[in-house]
Amino acid sequence: MSYAPGPSRQPTLPGAGAGTGADGENPRVRTGGGVIVGRGRGFVPSGGDEGGRGRRLMRRVRRAGRVRVVRQVAAAVTGAGLLAGLAGCADASDAKAEHRAWAFAGKRLTVDVDDARLGVVAADVERIEVTRRIAGHVVLGKGPKASWGLDGDRLRLRASCSGFLADCDARYEVKVPRTVTLRVRGGDGGVSVSGFRTAVEARVADGSPRVRDVSGPLDLRASDGSVDARGIGSRTVRLRSADGPVTIRPAD
Repeated sequence: MSYAPGPSRQPTLPGAGAGTGADGENPRVRTGGGVIVGRGRGFVPSGGDEGGRGRRLMRRVRRAGRVRVVRQVAAAVTGAGLLAGLAGCADASDAKAEHRAWAFAGKRLTVDVDDARLGVVAADVERIEVTRRIAGHVVLGKGPKASWGLDGDRLRLRASCSGFLADCDARYEVKVPRTVTLRVRGGDGGVSVSGFRTAVEARVADGSPRVRDVSGPLDLRASDGSVDARGIGSRTVRLRSADGPVTIRPAD
């Protein structure tokens, strides 16, 4: 196949520089031994039928390039949508419930929880009873991983997922004998306490403590969240929030 200037315009050969080869000629892309594209303007395939075949080949190359780009974009969009769907927010509200109980003879219980929602209730029980529900979505990572245990007077509750696309939701419901005083140490998650006639103390780093129907001494602190205490009959009350509103309503 030979090349010659097209009939409609005269070719202009740029000198050596940006977009040209070292010898001053236009760089060319070769496919199958034939020259397909040249950067110099005014060049079209010559030679009758060979020129027609050259134009058709050029169209096929351009069309194939567009198809490849479209396929790559579609694959990227589909993959992103799939990962976003798989890594959606987990919800443990309907997850399978697990139960465990520990004998407890102490006077004060500390509940240490992180990355989970916690509810503690004073109840007519003789042991520490815990129900947990855990759900997780993990695409690139590990989990959900959970642990619970009583060590002396400290009940430790943990749940987590790790990885690039991972999300876990854990909920713990704890029943405590009515004679036990309560301390809560919370990391990331909401904390609710209800029904205590004994002292209640809660420290929450990244969450909002909620207290209902408490008549013993009450001390609540939140580093990043609101504090809400209602139905309170306590004579001693301390409520503090570093970044959020504080609400208290006395018992009727």
